[in-house]
Amino acid sequence: MRIGIIGTGHMGGMLARAWTHSGDPQPIHIYNRSLDKARLLYEENPHNIIIEHDLNTLVSSSEAVFLCLKAKDTWDILPNLARSMSQQQYLLTTGSAIPLEQLEEKLPCYVIKLIPSITQYALAGIQLVMFGSRFTPTQQTDMLAWLAAIGTPVVIHEKDIRICSDLTSCGPAFLADWLLRLAKAAKKEGLPATMALYLVQSMAAGVGQLLAQGTWNLEDILAQVAMPGGVTSAGLTVLRAGGDDIFSSLFAATRTRQVAISQTSHNET
Repeated sequence: MRIGIIGTGHMGGMLARAWTHSGDPQPIHIYNRSLDKARLLYEENPHNIIIEHDLNTLVSSSEAVFLCLKAKDTWDILPNLARSMSQQQYLLTTGSAIPLEQLEEKLPCYVIKLIPSITQYALAGIQLVMFGSRFTPTQQTDMLAWLAAIGTPVVIHEKDIRICSDLTSCGPAFLADWLLRLAKAAKKEGLPATMALYLVQSMAAGVGQLLAQGTWNLEDILAQVAMPGGVTSAGLTVLRAGGDDIFSSLFAATRTRQVAISQTSHNET
């Protein structure tokens, strides 16, 4: 499928790189207001990236258009997309602030809300998928099979987008922060910083491989490592002392911020 990507920041750049490494023979068409970011992607892979200097040209060259913009910029570009996209094309927006129903009111094409993760750099991890009302079951199946080239697509209800995004899209940052703090604490105990970082990163990679193999789950790892009365169990007692309130507070904070972003972008349109 011919791919176009509008916006080549963190999200759009990640998707462009993922698709160029997925084995898809089609070149990726990209459009960005700042040509410098677009050129960086082109210079990385000049044989698989085509820079478009005009939005309409990108749309006409693509079957599936990834829209990787902030909410306000998405509102601004919708009138242009409404004029240039056809009923047979697909628009996959990575923004979570604008409801699918409102996007379908503005656009004639098939609309998907897609929340990727940084793990797609490794052609792994979860992509959250929400289909617009125009999709048939067969079209949904075909789209999921196509998306599977860069990660595992999981269909969710739009009402669950925030909590699911915290687990899959924000989750890598939450996990990375915890691992970094673990390494910093080890440094305070006298371990060289480079060694502490190497050990926690290698540990995390190993755990990821165990989970990816499918024969281990998180409960299995706990059962195998945290023996009753052992040193691991003593450490877990400290970690669990605060209960699960920290995660409830985390979910509340991301939800509040998402509402604020949505309201701001809507008020500015």
